[in-house]
Amino acid sequence: MPPPADPWTDRARDVLSRYAESLRRDVAAKLVRPRTPIPADELAERCVAALTNPPVIDRRIKEQPDAARKLLALVGLSRRPTWKVGHLVTLLASLGHPEGLAPVMALLQAGLLYPDLPPEGRGYTAFESWLGSVGVLQASVFAHPAVAGRARGVDLGLLDLASGGRQPPVDVTNRGLTPPPRHADGLDWPLRLAVAWQQVDQSPVRLTQTNTLFKRDLTRLQTDAVLSAPAADQLVEIADAGVLALFWARAVGLLAGEDNELRAAPFPPAWGDALAPALADLWAGLTAVEMWDPLRGYTPGETGTSSAPTAGLLALLLLASGGRQPPVGV
Repeated sequence: MPPPADPWTDRARDVLSRYAESLRRDVAAKLVRPRTPIPADELAERCVAALTNPPVIDRRIKEQPDAARKLLALVGLSRRPTWKVGHLVTLLASLGHPEGLAPVMALLQAGLLYPDLPPEGRGYTAFESWLGSVGVLQASVFAHPAVAGRARGVDLGLLDLASGGRQPPVDVTNRGLTPPPRHADGLDWPLRLAVAWQQVDQSPVRLTQTNTLFKRDLTRLQTDAVLSAPAADQLVEIADAGVLALFWARAVGLLAGEDNELRAAPFPPAWGDALAPALADLWAGLTAVEMWDPLRGYTPGETGTSSAPTAGLLALLLLASGGRQPPVGV
């Protein structure tokens, strides 16, 4: 019985088949390292087979520059295979790597990263021509989850926030100077996203030609008593919580875009299981929310790339590195 189809393997195969033969051979030479020439019609299959070969991938990751290894680690830890190039460059700069596009190009050339191409379109003879035609701020790339997962153990060099670089005062917790830890049950945001799904199921949300909300729907989200209610364990007010719930629901697949409308979609399989898989879905989807900012709330029509995906991922990874339990999926 043949193994089940893997959508990420199929996507990688499709992209490879649209590379010009010369580019495909260059990638195969770095990824597969063939001892004998590979026939042209076998290049894509040999490459995708290598993507799910852990020993091969481990060796190829170790051969990459430090910034490229960290880039793959960030993708793996995010549990979101597809990222905008601009976001990845920003993340690396935040980690002290100002090399710009060089790490992205190194991984593309090594076959560890792939352009996120539309379903149909022309092929490419060079990665530079693809970036030039799409634009650095809008171009997206993806890493096969089997590849990104092998890079999760790469040291990102994050600061240790456990003590803030200082020794804690003696018996500080016993003197009441540090508040006791607060633990959430993890249900608040799944319930809010379910409410957003229910509202959209009753009345689809219209989007403008620029993919932003109309005033009517924005007001509905901002004034909804359930979506905008503070959480029981909330430490600070969340700006436009209803807008966040809507776009977060879209990012995790609860809502689907169709003809400039957001409509309710079937719940993903993980939501019918225990809580942890659903939270893992939320963790991966959070970094895909672009039109919401933690401080300013709804931010339509912004040029460039939103800071929420990069700042959000780094903040949670910093908390995970500070001696606390990592977020689900990290």
